Amino acid sequence: MWRVLLALAWCLLAPGLALAQPATPQQPGPPQAPFLRVEVGAHVAPVLRALPLSDGQRLLTVSRDKTARVWSADGALLRTFRPPIASGDEGVLLAASVAPDGETAWVGGSTGAAWGQQALVYVFNIATGRMRRLPTGVGATITALTHSPDGQRIAIGFTRDAGIAVVDLRQRSLDRYPDLGIRGGVLGLAFAPNGHLAVASGDGMVRLFSPALREVASHRLPQGGLPGEVAFSADGRLLAVGLANMPEVRLLDAVNLQPRGTPPVGQALGRERQHLRSVAWTGPAGRQVLFAAGHVLDPAGRPVALRWANTAQPAQAVLLPGSDAILHLAAMPRSDALAYATGDAAWGLMQADGRQMLRVAPARLDFRGLGTANLRVLPDRTEFGVLTERAGLRVSSDGLVLDLPTEPGSTTRLRVSLLDRQVGIATTEPPPASPIQSLPLRDWVNGLTPRLGDRPLLLEADERARSAALLPGDAGLLLGTDHGLRWFLPDGTPRAMVVTPAAVWGVAVTGDGRQAVAALGDGTLRWYDLNPRGPLEPRVALFVHSDRRRWLLWTPEGFFDHADEGGQDLAGFHLNRTEGEAADWVDFSQLHRIFHAGDLVRARLSFGDETTLAARVAAIGDVRRLLDRVAPPEVALVALCYSAAGGEECQRPRGIATTRGLGRPQPQAAATPVAAQPAPAVRLPPGVTEVVLRADLQDRGGGVGQVDLLLNGRNVGRTAAARGLGRPSATQQAQTVPGHNYERRVRLEPGVNTLRLRAFDAGNAAFGQSDIVEVQVTEIAPPSRPVLHVLAIGVDDYSATAAQGIRSLANAVNDARTVAAEFRTRFASDYDRVQATVLSDREASRESIASAFERLRSEVREQDTLVVFLAGHGLNQADRYLFIPHLPEGTSLDDARRFALDDQTLVALWSAVPARNSILLLDTCHAGAFNMDFAATLQNETGRFVLAAASAQQEAADQAAGRRNSPFSVAVQEALRGDPRRPSGAAGIVDQLAVGFHVRNRVPVLAREVGLEQRVSFRMSSGEVPLPFALTRIGP
Repeated sequence: MWRVLLALAWCLLAPGLALAQPATPQQPGPPQAPFLRVEVGAHVAPVLRALPLSDGQRLLTVSRDKTARVWSADGALLRTFRPPIASGDEGVLLAASVAPDGETAWVGGSTGAAWGQQALVYVFNIATGRMRRLPTGVGATITALTHSPDGQRIAIGFTRDAGIAVVDLRQRSLDRYPDLGIRGGVLGLAFAPNGHLAVASGDGMVRLFSPALREVASHRLPQGGLPGEVAFSADGRLLAVGLANMPEVRLLDAVNLQPRGTPPVGQALGRERQHLRSVAWTGPAGRQVLFAAGHVLDPAGRPVALRWANTAQPAQAVLLPGSDAILHLAAMPRSDALAYATGDAAWGLMQADGRQMLRVAPARLDFRGLGTANLRVLPDRTEFGVLTERAGLRVSSDGLVLDLPTEPGSTTRLRVSLLDRQVGIATTEPPPASPIQSLPLRDWVNGLTPRLGDRPLLLEADERARSAALLPGDAGLLLGTDHGLRWFLPDGTPRAMVVTPAAVWGVAVTGDGRQAVAALGDGTLRWYDLNPRGPLEPRVALFVHSDRRRWLLWTPEGFFDHADEGGQDLAGFHLNRTEGEAADWVDFSQLHRIFHAGDLVRARLSFGDETTLAARVAAIGDVRRLLDRVAPPEVALVALCYSAAGGEECQRPRGIATTRGLGRPQPQAAATPVAAQPAPAVRLPPGVTEVVLRADLQDRGGGVGQVDLLLNGRNVGRTAAARGLGRPSATQQAQTVPGHNYERRVRLEPGVNTLRLRAFDAGNAAFGQSDIVEVQVTEIAPPSRPVLHVLAIGVDDYSATAAQGIRSLANAVNDARTVAAEFRTRFASDYDRVQATVLSDREASRESIASAFERLRSEVREQDTLVVFLAGHGLNQADRYLFIPHLPEGTSLDDARRFALDDQTLVALWSAVPARNSILLLDTCHAGAFNMDFAATLQNETGRFVLAAASAQQEAADQAAGRRNSPFSVAVQEALRGDPRRPSGAAGIVDQLAVGFHVRNRVPVLAREVGLEQRVSFRMSSGEVPLPFALTRIGP
C-alpha cells in the first residue's frame, strides 16, 4: 500500500470538508490552444454512466465526448462539466460516482496522463460547477469510481495491473493498492452495505475486500467468463456480476462469494447475444428486481434489457428504444425506476416493470453503418472497392454536394449543397459514383487487424477500423478508425494520419481526388485535404441538426456560417485553464461578430481565393489571446424579486442550461414519472406579472459592455452596464439577497417564461450569458386583442452625398408606402387594428427614426406584433452595417457615417419595443454594404426574425422589371397578398414564415429579370421550430 496525505483544503467542494491534493512536481498543464467541439445540449458520444443523485430528481451522466452533465428527471439539462482535454483520448470520461449527499460528482477516465503522466480524478461541485483535481499518482486510465454508503471513502479502479486506490475523507488520505493481485484492469467496483468492497477484474476474478482492504474472499468465473459491472442487492445478501463476454449474469454470496446460481435467460434473446455486462437491482429488500443489459437483442432484433423479479425464473425481455448496447444501469432512489446509458449517446429512465419513462438522445445524425454501405463486402470480408447503386456516403466530384442516408438503414436520403446553403431530403439521384480501382482489404470491418492483401495495416492497440475508401490511381486507401483517418499506400505503408474527435464511421473521396469527406461519430462531416505531398489537413466541418433545419459549417480557424433557421450555438471553443480548473466554453453565437464569415467558409470549400481569409486570420492573431482579450463577463443570476403584500420578496433562482423538452416522457408513461416533474424555478403569486432580475456581472479581463435581457428567447432591451462592475462588497455579501451589481425590471407573459441575461465585453464583440431561469405567471384576465404595428422607412433623397458616391434612389419611398398600404388593407383578423407609420426622406432622419422607435416602445404591448421595413442605402464600416437615413445638405462621407444607424443601435432600438412577435424587412442598396453576415448578427442578438435583401453588386436592384418597386418590395407585396405561386397559410392567413420563404425564393428571379444577382437572407429564431404569427389575410 502507498499512502499520500492530502493537505490542501477543498472547501469549495463541500462545506466543512478539508480535503486536499498531494504535492506533485510541477508539470506542463493542459494545452492552451482552443478546441473546436460540437455542443447540442446533450452528449454526442457513447454515455458510459447514468447515475442518480440522492434526491431522485437529478442525474449525472458521463461520456466519451469528454463532458459530464447534470440533468433533471424530466430531461432538462441543468449543468455541463468540462474538464481539461487534449487531442486523442485525453479527457474521455469512463467512470463516475456521486457523493451520497449529492454535493459532489467525481469523474475520471483518460484524464491527466497527456501532460502529467498520472491519472487525475476531477471533482465537481454540483451546485456551482467549480472543479478541483485529485492526482492519483497512478500512470493508468481510470475505469471505475464508487462511493461507500457513508460517503467517506471513494474507490478508484485502473487499467492494466495498477490495481485500485481509495480516498479516505476522514483520514484526508489517498491509499494506492497496486499489490492486491488484481490483473487485467478493474472492470467493476461496488461497496456493500457493510462497507466491504467488491472488485471485478480482467483476469476473470471477483474479489471481496474488508474496509481495511484485506481480501475476504475471491471467486474465479468459470468457462473463461470475464466480469463486467457488479452490484449488491439491497439486503446485502447477493452480489450480481454481469459478464462482459457472455450473455449471462452470475449471482454470488455477498459474504463469501460462493456461487448462488445463474438466472435463466429463457427465450428472451435472439441470435445476437454478445454480453450482459451491466447489472443493477431495484426495489427494497424483500421485493428486489434484478436487471441486466449489454449488447443483446430479442428474437425480433431489437435491443433489450433482461428483468428477473425471481432469479429462479426465466427473464422477461424489456424493450429499449435506440439501436445500440446498454452500457450502464443504475437504480433510482426512492422509487422502483432504473436509469440506463447507451452506446448511441443516449440515456433514459424506465419503471421496474419495464415501462419506458424518458429517453434523452442527441439531436445529431447517426453515421454508423456508412463505412460498409458504400462497399461490397464479401463473406471473407474482402473489399474490392465496388460502390452500390444507392447506399452510403456519396460526394460530388468537387466535394460541394453530399448525399447520405438520414439514419442507419434508411432509404430516405439527405442532400447537402454547400454553396447553395441548402440541406434537405434528396428528391433526385445522388452524385454518381467515381470509378476506382480494386484493392483487396481484408479483416477490416470493425476489426483490430486489417490487412491489405497479406500485409497488416498498423493500428494502435484497441483501435478498430470502421470505414474505408479507395483513392484514385495508385494513391492507396483511406481507413477510418476509432482514433482518426489513416492514409495507407498501395503496399500498406502508412502515408499520413489525422486524429479526429470521434470515430470515423464513413469516408468518401471526391472525384477530383483533392478531398476526402469523413462522417464522424459526433455527427460532423469533415473535409480533409488529400495533397499527396502534405499531411491530411482539415479544411471544414459541418454539423447538421437532426431537425434538418439547423446546421453549422466552420473552418479550423473558427470562421463559420449557419443556416437561416439557426445553428450558431451548435459548436464552439473549449478553452482549458489549469489542470485544477474546469474549462471555459464559448459557443459561436457568443462570438458572432468576430467569426461569422460565410463567404470566407465557402471560399475555403471551393478552393477559391483565400486572401481575405488570410487577412482576417492575421488580424485576429492568436485565437486564444483574442479570446482572453475579449473574454466576456461572467453572468450569474443571484435574485428574482417581485412586489408582495409585505413588501419585496426575493428568491434565489435555480437555473437550467437549456429549455426543457429534450426528452419528454413518452405519452404512455407520462402518468407514471419517477417523481413529480420539476416545477418552474419560480412560481409567482396570482396577479404578479413584473419581476426584477438581479445579477452579478464579473469582468473576466475583457471589460463589461452592453447588457441584453432575453425573455422567451427574444431580446427585450439592451442597456449599457454601469461602470466599475466588480466583486460585491462585504455588505452585499452579508445581505439575505446575494450581492449583485446589475438589475433589470421586466414584464412577463402568462404561462411559463424563460429569462436569461447576457453581457458583452467592453468592445461589444463577445458575450457571456447566465443560465436560463423559468418563471410561472398565472393569467388573471385574458389580454385585449393585439394591434399590428408597422413602421415603414424609405429614403430616396441622398442629394447631400451625391458627390461622395451615395446617390439618390428612385423607389425606396414608394416601397415603404406600398408595403405599409398592404398591411393597412389586408391585416389579419387576429388583430383589432393596424397602426402604420411611414417615414420618408426628410422625415427619416436619425433623430426621427429613434423617436419613432421610442413611441413604439411606449405604445406597443407584449401581445402586439411589430413589422419594421427599412429601404435605403447602407455602408459597410469596419465590418459594421450602417443604414443611411436622410442627411442634411453639405454632409460629408465621414458625417454620413456618424449620422448613420449602425447595427448595434438598431438592435437596441428594436429590442426595446416589447412586442412578442416582430420581423425586420430590410432592403439595402449600394456597394453590397449589406451581406448575409449582418442579417445573421441582427437575428443572433435580437432573437427575432430578419428578412433582408443582399447584393454583391455596386448598385442593387432598385426597380423590378415594369414596376415602381424594388424586387424585394415586389416579392413582399406578393407574399402579403397570398400570391398564387406559393401555398397559402392556414385558414387564409399569411404569416411571417410564408412571407420569408416566398421572398427568399422570389427575389433572385425578379433581380435576374433586370440583369442583376441578388440574394435574400431569412434569419429565424435559433432553437426549436419557430411559431408562426399572422400578418395579413388572403383575398380581396
